[in-house]
Amino acid sequence: MANPAVRRAWIRASRLALIVGFAALLILPALTADAATARPAVPSPPTVGAEARWNGASITTAESQAHAFSITTNQRVLTVFNYTISSGGPTITVARMQAIYFGSVISTDQVSTHTNSTLVLGKTVGFAVMNWTLGTFTYLLAGVYELTASLVSSTGATVWSLNFFIQATPVDHIASGLIVFLLVLGLVELWSIATVGRSMRRKGRKSATPPPKPWQHPADEAPAASPTTGDAPPATDAPTEVSP
Repeated sequence: MANPAVRRAWIRASRLALIVGFAALLILPALTADAATARPAVPSPPTVGAEARWNGASITTAESQAHAFSITTNQRVLTVFNYTISSGGPTITVARMQAIYFGSVISTDQVSTHTNSTLVLGKTVGFAVMNWTLGTFTYLLAGVYELTASLVSSTGATVWSLNFFIQATPVDHIASGLIVFLLVLGLVELWSIATVGRSMRRKGRKSATPPPKPWQHPADEAPAASPTTGDAPPATDAPTEVSP
């Protein structure tokens, strides 16, 4: 039989271990909860969702030249911008469309969005409608254009933008007129070159030294005056003799 003193010590140690375990189970959740509440919450950044539709089709379908939208150079296109901004996000004031031709911006259209936004479930929902066109002086430029649709905030910063492509072809009468204009311009250039050539040939014949005549001898020609190296001495009258 075990020593009674040892048994009592073992029982006391077991009770103490149970008490410490229960205390730990009660204290640790409280400590972890305090640590979680003490850590400041990091607010999530505002999000901006937007899209633009080109005659009802999303511009994301024309992000490559192979899938460019086809239009005529004098066509007006209904473009609709839709956007949603979470709480704390920027204020959209302008919807903009820029046409780029050979790396240069040739036209910029923009409309205001001030009166077309509402607050829905803490988010700002808005839209903008634009009747887009290439512009007054660009209807003759046929080819592939890169367009940039963008939304601009009240601070002037671009909040959202997307590039897409269009294929612009001239209308029939403009194409015919352009061909005639180029032909006339080519004929005028050829006539100008020919006229300048004849004028230069005439000037060359006039400036050339005429050949000597058959009856003239080289000795009969007056010798060329030799250049003088200095001032000649003044001429003096020779004395004249007087007879008695």
